[in-house]
Amino acid sequence: MKTRFFRKTRYIRRTVQAACLLLFCGCIAAAVGSRPDVPVNVFLRLDPLVTALVPVAVREWIPTLWPGLIVLASALLLGRFFCGRVCPMGTTLDLVRAILLRLFGSRFRKKNTPHDPNQKNPHSPKYLLLAACAGAALLGVNLIHWFSPIALITRLYALLLHSLGLLFAGHSLEWLRPSPAAVAASGSPEPAPAAAGCRK
Repeated sequence: MKTRFFRKTRYIRRTVQAACLLLFCGCIAAAVGSRPDVPVNVFLRLDPLVTALVPVAVREWIPTLWPGLIVLASALLLGRFFCGRVCPMGTTLDLVRAILLRLFGSRFRKKNTPHDPNQKNPHSPKYLLLAACAGAALLGVNLIHWFSPIALITRLYALLLHSLGLLFAGHSLEWLRPSPAAVAASGSPEPAPAAAGCRK
């Protein structure tokens, strides 16, 4: 029973992660396509780090960041639900880890054995970065675009998707362009050369 329950829970988690990642990529595609009717910054609005520190840095509350308050409140009941299911950074890391496990197997698993959960490390780098961002926000400096997972993964996916889109468009144009042999076989006349000048 427990095994079946965990399998079902894992399937639901993977489904939610895939749906959120597709939505995230769709938002980036809409931003590249300049679609004003699509809220392309919806994931930034959900980012609790942005919601907590950006208003402190700019010294005013930004109304569009209210979804981040819901994420912060849900963390009290659901824990790291946003990081493990919704955040595209977490999904990307899970995907990379699954690929590395498939490629390297037990060697990668041995190098990434989980730490003892009872062992606390107050000097963890992530807490130092969080403290640095909070201190900078109190001084009026916004460092979120350098350290926020949503901001970082947005730039990464925007670069990848934009580059892949240009590559696909270039290959599509090459594929649709008729070859010289096809033009010659169709018997289409060659375009006349441009006139050197106009006669009066």
